[in-house]
Amino acid sequence: MITRHCFHDFITTLCFLGWMSAMYAGTGPCLADAEAQVSALGLDYDGDGFADPALVINGDCYLWLSTNGYLMNTPFDLGLSGGTFTAGDLDGDGTNDVAMVSGELWYTWGSASGYAPLGPYNLNMAGTPFIGNFDGDGFGDPAVMNQDGLFVCFSKYGYQASGPFAFNATGTPLAADLDLDGCDDLILVNQNLWTVFYSSLEYLNPVVYDLATTGLPLAADFDNDERYDPAIYDPVNGWYCWMSSGGYLRQGPYQLTPGYAPVAYGLADMVSNTTHAAVYVGDELNVIPDAKVFLNEVVLTYGLPVVFTNEDGRLINLSLPLYYGATTSLTAGADVVLTVTAASGATIYQSAAYTMPSPVQIVSPTNGQNLAAGQDQTIRWSNGTNAAGFLVGFLALDATNINSDKGLVVKYVPNSTNETALDGSEFLAGTGVVGVAAVNGDVTALQNDIDTPQSFFLLGNEDDVTITVEESHGASGAAKGQAGLGILREYSKSFEGLSFKMRDGNPQQIQQPGNVTIVFKLRRLKMSVAFIKAFDMNGGEYFSWQKKRVFKTSDKTYTVSFSVSAGTTVVFGTHDASYRSGVYSY
Repeated sequence: MITRHCFHDFITTLCFLGWMSAMYAGTGPCLADAEAQVSALGLDYDGDGFADPALVINGDCYLWLSTNGYLMNTPFDLGLSGGTFTAGDLDGDGTNDVAMVSGELWYTWGSASGYAPLGPYNLNMAGTPFIGNFDGDGFGDPAVMNQDGLFVCFSKYGYQASGPFAFNATGTPLAADLDLDGCDDLILVNQNLWTVFYSSLEYLNPVVYDLATTGLPLAADFDNDERYDPAIYDPVNGWYCWMSSGGYLRQGPYQLTPGYAPVAYGLADMVSNTTHAAVYVGDELNVIPDAKVFLNEVVLTYGLPVVFTNEDGRLINLSLPLYYGATTSLTAGADVVLTVTAASGATIYQSAAYTMPSPVQIVSPTNGQNLAAGQDQTIRWSNGTNAAGFLVGFLALDATNINSDKGLVVKYVPNSTNETALDGSEFLAGTGVVGVAAVNGDVTALQNDIDTPQSFFLLGNEDDVTITVEESHGASGAAKGQAGLGILREYSKSFEGLSFKMRDGNPQQIQQPGNVTIVFKLRRLKMSVAFIKAFDMNGGEYFSWQKKRVFKTSDKTYTVSFSVSAGTTVVFGTHDASYRSGVYSY
């Protein structure tokens, strides 16, 4: 069921910019957050022979380039998330490539092809993935380690899975040519102990090294001497490295920061005489959870909870890294100031005193109206005094065409008119929401073509109507061994002014082990959120994924693949994001 506050959610999140990571006790990017998937990699992204430290967090890649003095490069979005990321030279050009592995599916980004995404490839092996040149041909061999041992898809032999190969040690697998014989050695990292099986010793008689440091392990050539160097990313302390050129003595920790001053992105949005506030505070990489945030005299609380139990008794528990609060004292015509300070008392941002606009009312279209497909739509509204301008938009709630970038159109209209036309080609068939919000504050943030690095604060007061564009059509039949993901029920949940459309998968459909692939479109000019939880037949949660895109200037598609067992229940939700497709393969 579509609620009357859908466009409230559409506007509530227009205020936030940048990439919003979850947090690790305020000191590092999101490693402690159960929803975040973090991988530490070494990539020679700038081609100078020195590996560049990298973190992949929920599909966003952060690089500290050696050619730039290890300042962080602008993060880029790999467009996929939900699996484990690893690195190795798959294309044989001497530079590490990136791969994401989910279940038995491998997706790759090759350096030789400009890191264009390729895949998925089903390699018919599951476990902890890594890449090593085990056959000596210069091309990385995809590999996994599981309870049965090591499985390798040798490039020299057509990438057919071979194994298992047994080793008398356990741990996180890595590959590196430490003995310089042309074939990678196998490394198993268990806490602070690194067990190395040298290829020159035919992977027998392993040597154990105690590095006295724990964290996310990786190996790459950080000193450009053609020997791989052990390294560890510790989310609290930073990066450690044992350089071969320095006699493998520990160096670090190095705190590699984004190099940007903290900012605050905030919105106070009034609905039904209650003003809901949501504020993000942080830099490009780290959220700041111990700031002090005030909306006039109202103190905002950190960690917006998304917690409920569905009809089957499964607990859904998320925490969005936002400061939030609600008050009935800030009504239309009230002057509002946002103040944000660090824990030390230093001012991060203080807005001017902005006046809360009065409510708008949409005159056309009307609630429940059917609109003709493919025709430009004129949107008209009344009221909205004290507004610097208006945000006018359309959001398709269930866009089933996964190859389309359409389904959302939003534009800023200065306060000199009460009507505007929206591009009808963006109106996808099905149910959608048309909304108008009167906005005041730092409205220049709404008029930029690129993401702004400056703090800003917006006030909003809006109206929305639910409309129908033509009649949607069902998808065609699926191939054998693959079916559309069955949905048992759909429902809505609201949390501190944010509304999520929830879907519960049908566990009776999943009769045998396989993979589920879900595609979301996360939307621009809003805080767009999607998440997945997977529960086994006993009700135990074993997979979790979430993604937040915060007021970015472009849409992004995310494909999430994960393994399922018989009787699995998949629960997922979207806030200002589109569910594009779900497939169960077996």
